[in-house]
Amino acid sequence: MTDVKIEIEQLWVSLSGKIIIEDISSYIQEGKITVLLGVNGSGKSTLLKAISNLIPAKSGHVYLDGKAIFTMPTRNVAKKLAMLPQTHDSSLNLTVYELVEQGRFPHVGALKMLKKQDHQAIQHALELTNLTHFKERSMDELSGGERQRAWLALALAQSTDVLLLDEPTTFLDVYHQIVLLDLIKRLNHKEGKTIIMVLHDINHALKYADDVIIIKDRQVYQKGNPKKVLNERTLKEVYGIKASLFEDKVSKDWVCVPYGISDH
Repeated sequence: MTDVKIEIEQLWVSLSGKIIIEDISSYIQEGKITVLLGVNGSGKSTLLKAISNLIPAKSGHVYLDGKAIFTMPTRNVAKKLAMLPQTHDSSLNLTVYELVEQGRFPHVGALKMLKKQDHQAIQHALELTNLTHFKERSMDELSGGERQRAWLALALAQSTDVLLLDEPTTFLDVYHQIVLLDLIKRLNHKEGKTIIMVLHDINHALKYADDVIIIKDRQVYQKGNPKKVLNERTLKEVYGIKASLFEDKVSKDWVCVPYGISDH
C-alpha cells in the first residue's frame, strides 16, 4: 500500500506491569483523518502515545514512512510527528506566542536561536488557529476553547506532516467542539495533514473521520470507514448500548442515537 503513512506491527505495550496494548497490527493512511474509538481504558491513548514514541513498546514496531520509529532520534521524530496531549500544564506563565514558539525547538540549532523560517512557521500556526490577535495575551487570560487552539498552534508550529490529538474536545462546550473539529478538518483538507485522534463522541467520528480504528480488549476490534463499521452490532459489542443509525435529512451526516443498554 503506497499511501500508508504509519504502520503498526504486532505492538505490545505494558504500563506498571499491566498489558495495555496486546499484539496490535494496523496502519494509518497518508492524508486521512483516522479516529481511535473504544470504551474508557481500552488503550486508545496508550496506542497514540506509543505511535508518537512517548512511551516504549514491550515488543513490536511502529514504522513512519517505512522507518522504525523506536530507533529514530527524538528530535527527528518531533520533526515528523506533533502530539497534542489530553491534558496540559495550566500553570505556565506564558503568552500565546511564547507557548507556540516552543513548537520550533526540534528545528533550532545548538544555540536555540529562532531564525526567520521559525518565526514564519509560528505566524502561520497562529493564523491557522485564528490566534494572531491573541499572541501577546497570557495563556491564563484565554477561554477554554482559545487555550485549546493555542496548544494546537504549538503542535502546528512543529511543521509536521502528522498530527496526533488525544481527545482534543475534552472540556469544551458543543460550540467550541465543532469549531475545533472544523479547524482540524481544514488542516487535513488544505494543509494535507495526516491526523490521528482519539475521540469519545461517536457522532463526531461519523462526521469527521475518513477511517476509524476501534479498540476492544486491548486489540483492534475493527477498522474501516466509520459509516460501514459503526453499526448496531458494533455499538452493542464494543460499547454495550442499543442505538439507531440513520442519515440526517438536513446535514446528510450519518447519526447515532443511543436508546438503551444492551442485554449482554
